[in-house]
Amino acid sequence: MPKLFIGIVVIVLVAFGGYALTRKQGPPPEPSPEITEETPSPTALPATASPPTDTGAPEATLPPASETPVPTSTGPATEAFSITADDDTYTPSGPIVVTAGSTVTIRFHVSAENVYYGGLEFRGGPVDSGTIKPGGNATVSFTATEDFTITAYWPASGVIKYRIPVIVQES
Repeated sequence: MPKLFIGIVVIVLVAFGGYALTRKQGPPPEPSPEITEETPSPTALPATASPPTDTGAPEATLPPASETPVPTSTGPATEAFSITADDDTYTPSGPIVVTAGSTVTIRFHVSAENVYYGGLEFRGGPVDSGTIKPGGNATVSFTATEDFTITAYWPASGVIKYRIPVIVQES
């Protein structure tokens, strides 16, 4: 009888140990943001762009993040910026300067390194990027009407990391 009891205890312990080894580890998943996250790739298009078609015309691209935030323009009413960010800073640094009444598009890329596992979120004025995981991207668009500040947060805790001023100038 004691051998049977020991055998049952061993079976229960092995089963429990197997369960503990196979269950998923890590924090619970966060709800997906309203803005679509993109898989990082050198050829990623902004979330609002349609697939490329061969029209023979040159393709418009966002400026590399290492340049000063100078808008690329497809006309007097559209300005596009690309910001690369981590937990400590963003590049290109400095304020974003836009023209009043223009449609502004900002592509946020969160670095895969030097970022808390929960990612970053950018909010302020008309901007709300939702949570962007490390290595991910989100694109936001708005019409420039007045100055405001975009604040970078850790989404899970609300800890403020830094602020990005947006200056709206009359044309």
